[in-house]
Amino acid sequence: RVAGALNDADDDLRAALAKAEAAADQPLVAATSGALGNLELLRQHPEAAEKLLRRALDLARRLGDRRLVASSSNDLGNLYLAAGRLAEAARAYADAEQNAAAAGDAVLIATAEINAARLAVRNHQPAPATASLTRAIARLEAAPASYSGGLALVTAGNLLLQRGDPPSPADRALAARAFHAAQSAAGTLRNTRLASLAQGGLGRVDALGGRIDEATRRTGQALFSAQQSAADDLSFRWDWQQARLAAQEGHYDAALASYRRAVAGLQTV
Repeated sequence: RVAGALNDADDDLRAALAKAEAAADQPLVAATSGALGNLELLRQHPEAAEKLLRRALDLARRLGDRRLVASSSNDLGNLYLAAGRLAEAARAYADAEQNAAAAGDAVLIATAEINAARLAVRNHQPAPATASLTRAIARLEAAPASYSGGLALVTAGNLLLQRGDPPSPADRALAARAFHAAQSAAGTLRNTRLASLAQGGLGRVDALGGRIDEATRRTGQALFSAQQSAADDLSFRWDWQQARLAAQEGHYDAALASYRRAVAGLQTV
């Protein structure tokens, strides 16, 4: 799923769910249903996704697994937000945050806070969004390095850059803080995929601040890290970003070459 091979992910997760059901392993049925529901959401099959995510949540509640309840509620909130069911999304995110706190899972708490910020942005409430994102980033900075925590930091940084046109200097500074923390986690974990996401995000911050040379350097680092992890789904993004930067500087031949690489890379995924 992470690599973008959604059909293969579907085959594997459905096989895993069948084995879990055959073994009557309810915790594994719940976890696998949630993973498959997330995949269906990614594939834009909301009805199938909601059925699976509700199953995961119901099982998690019966099992008393607060961490899995929090994760499932977060995922359902994302589905409701995508569908424009904002009141249901708000309830799901609040439930996720409450159960994550009970489970003592800092990354899940921060994820719920970031999702609450997404909802606030959708409702045109900038102050609550900023407060939620600031809390989440601080919480993740203090937590032990993890891949899920690093991804949450990248999500927070991207949200800060997406909510304004252009984003404010304060939003750019907070986004840079999130991407730097993600880059630090990537170094600790020696995870080149996470490093690529963080470096590309920092390149975007530099570009928005008019620091084109630095943006080009960081985007090149992101592209190299993506190539190290064989992440074609990331490589095309950074070729595309390099193309826009080159065009902005009037380097049209270099921009065209990067655009062509981006298109070729996108076609592979």
